[in-house]
Amino acid sequence: MVLIFSQIYRGHRMKIFSGGSKSIKDIVALPNRRILDEAIYSEAEFLVGDCPGADAAIQKYLAGCEYDNVTVYASGHKVRNNIGGWKVRFVEYDPSLVRYDFYRQKDIQMELDCDCAVMAWDGKSKGTRQNIIDLMSLGKHIYNMLWQRKTDEWYKLNGGIDAEFLLEKNCFDRKVKLWLDDVQPAPHEYVRCRSVAEAKLYIQTAERNGIDIEIIDCDDELSLYSRLGGDGINLLDWLAERGTFYPLSLHTVNPFGYRDMQKMIERYWK
Repeated sequence: MVLIFSQIYRGHRMKIFSGGSKSIKDIVALPNRRILDEAIYSEAEFLVGDCPGADAAIQKYLAGCEYDNVTVYASGHKVRNNIGGWKVRFVEYDPSLVRYDFYRQKDIQMELDCDCAVMAWDGKSKGTRQNIIDLMSLGKHIYNMLWQRKTDEWYKLNGGIDAEFLLEKNCFDRKVKLWLDDVQPAPHEYVRCRSVAEAKLYIQTAERNGIDIEIIDCDDELSLYSRLGGDGINLLDWLAERGTFYPLSLHTVNPFGYRDMQKMIERYWK
């Protein structure tokens, strides 16, 4: 059997973001648990969150193996779970953030720091689903620890995500409307992208699958997710560079950001 984590990655041991859904309490019961064993054998560094559920279960498994090459990530200045007493990376945060966006900050940092990821997704958790989308948008390979039934089809995350996984069902009339915003929820019939990297992934996936992009409605400041590709104007830069001038609309409340984005539209979107 070839060990998938045995290589040295860019001169250092592989860094693996390992996490999953809160509903998963027991890693031993997962069918593809051997992926963790292979990572342990290759002496990879585990980047693990401090959340109850899959994070705590992975921590418990690693502690049971007496494995010490682990870093626990926590948003803010308090760690909720650190079963092995490992080193902790406290991720800075905006004090105005609450719950989902607050805890997402540690996830984003792990997404950026890792070389690849091992996930256990229950098919329901929005947080883990967002992690998977972010990781794919960053070009990080994802290894899966379980199969998951969703409606009448089976999904296996194994390094590739198709349009049906990425795009909401209301897009499959062959058109899609994208809403780029880190805070505001998307209007009806729009698909929300929280970051520029995620928007790029949706656009490229839609293009590969023959789905028309009807409009892209952009915010400017994406402060919560700016580490994943910058702000809204960076998406406009990317679209202009590749010559894909999809219809655009702006909903930013920042007058300076609106001015700069509008100037770009007037220059390139003939």
